[in-house]
Amino acid sequence: MFHSIYKKDPLSILAFFIVMSLVSCGKNETDTIAIIKGSDYFPLDIGKTATFNVDTVIYDQQPSGGTVIDTFKWQVKDAIVDTFRDKNNILRYRIERSEKRIGTPVFQVNHVFSTAFTTDYALMFESNFTYIKFPALLKQGISWDGNIFNDETTELDIAGDVLKPFSNTWNFEVLTVGKAEKIGGKDYADVLTIEAQTDPRVLTERRYSLEKYAKGIGLVYKEVKVLDTQKLDATIAWEKRAQKGYILKQIRVD
Repeated sequence: MFHSIYKKDPLSILAFFIVMSLVSCGKNETDTIAIIKGSDYFPLDIGKTATFNVDTVIYDQQPSGGTVIDTFKWQVKDAIVDTFRDKNNILRYRIERSEKRIGTPVFQVNHVFSTAFTTDYALMFESNFTYIKFPALLKQGISWDGNIFNDETTELDIAGDVLKPFSNTWNFEVLTVGKAEKIGGKDYADVLTIEAQTDPRVLTERRYSLEKYAKGIGLVYKEVKVLDTQKLDATIAWEKRAQKGYILKQIRVD
């Protein structure tokens, strides 16, 4: 069953984030001042657009036991087109996603989702899932479970194969904030990097994401791996031993 984020106590969640921030600061009071506003990396304005080049690798396990690997390349364009208040009076921004294959001229809208930035956290609502992208107060090293409101029994159909993306707890962590980076050939002066993954010691599945947000711009890079295998040789890279699942890489181009 899908659980709405608003069925939980938001004050308790915010307190959790604050405690994690203070723990990461230790006893040095000057460290507690170096808290950065997450809203700076999650700008929401009607009319704002973002275009990404997307590469996806699909692992399709065959009845014979082998795996067929297919690669797809396309572009997506996200456009903030409207706002609305949900039943909990949270202001959401409606986003239309258009897609086209590389080399074709016309984008076509094929997906709609929404985002919000509350006093506590940046949220994304997509395909009946709620994701906590990051807390409103940022500091390197803080962590949280960004999928805490998503049902661990959820199953996805990827090329006819069933995977459970939320079967284990994902740990989200701010790796860096305020760092200059070159991404997709563009220079960004201030980037927030968030890594999320389940226990990497588990040999039968890989659940991993890496997201980068540029200050004043928003998402500029995203990488996701949802992979399963029964090949348990940890010396072989996941890309070589995965039997089903997908890898996605998304880079902003405008």
